[in-house]
Amino acid sequence: MSSASTQNSATKLTSGSPSSQDDKTLSPSQLGALEVWTRINVDSVALTQWNKNLRTWLSQTIIERLVGEFDLINESLDKHGLSDIKIGRVGLERLRKTAQMVPVSQYIPSLGTLLPFLEVTTNQEYLVKRIRELAKGGCMSEFKWNGGGSYNEKPWNESLPTDCKIVMHLLATYLDTQLMPLPNMPDTKAFSGHYYIKMTDTMPQLKPNSLFIQEVSEKLPHYRVVVGEKVYEMVKGYNNLFHSILFFLYHVNKMEQGMLGRVNLGRAGLNMLWIIDQ
Repeated sequence: MSSASTQNSATKLTSGSPSSQDDKTLSPSQLGALEVWTRINVDSVALTQWNKNLRTWLSQTIIERLVGEFDLINESLDKHGLSDIKIGRVGLERLRKTAQMVPVSQYIPSLGTLLPFLEVTTNQEYLVKRIRELAKGGCMSEFKWNGGGSYNEKPWNESLPTDCKIVMHLLATYLDTQLMPLPNMPDTKAFSGHYYIKMTDTMPQLKPNSLFIQEVSEKLPHYRVVVGEKVYEMVKGYNNLFHSILFFLYHVNKMEQGMLGRVNLGRAGLNMLWIIDQ
């Protein structure tokens, strides 16, 4: 990529949220956000396929497996006389205390492993219900980027996390469990602590080897990708989260030969690079 084209497709780091423009019509800035793909020779046909691949991978690797774990753990809690404790029925703090009980930590260790996935909101009933809904159909067909599902027979409202927030949290948590912490930073989460910058996080100093996804706003959800000392704006709206993850994956493959830290994202490791046809 030439330096001139890189400058055209990247923006300086500024705070601010995207407009609430309808995501089905492309403004000039939207078309500009798609240019980042044409500059790396990824056409709309490939991008559409990568998008589908990513949604399938997220569904099968993370979301459907989580639902299976919910059911297995709830059954195990029943068997151990803890029928009043259910994932999705009790709060996070009660689940944490339950996970620390000796018989539970011994016989149901998966409960402790599962807890970080549930930390995106205090409303456990809504979260677990929504994860179950997103698991249907194998390709996240229920996904609503700027909203979610109904709760207590009422439509989604802003007190609840958006589907974008949930999915990004599940991905980051999954990668935290799969990557190895840096030897000199053993207490920093392996993915969330290095490759994902939330709105509430302090922006790190940009360096030539910087590579991370940045959350710009929660409502309306918007993400962008930092590569080196450049900030790349992704298309706003429905596909913003997916494009951000794909652009990040592309650059992990290009800059780090498919290695995220000390773990290979190809077939020898997490088997994610097929998403972008690598």
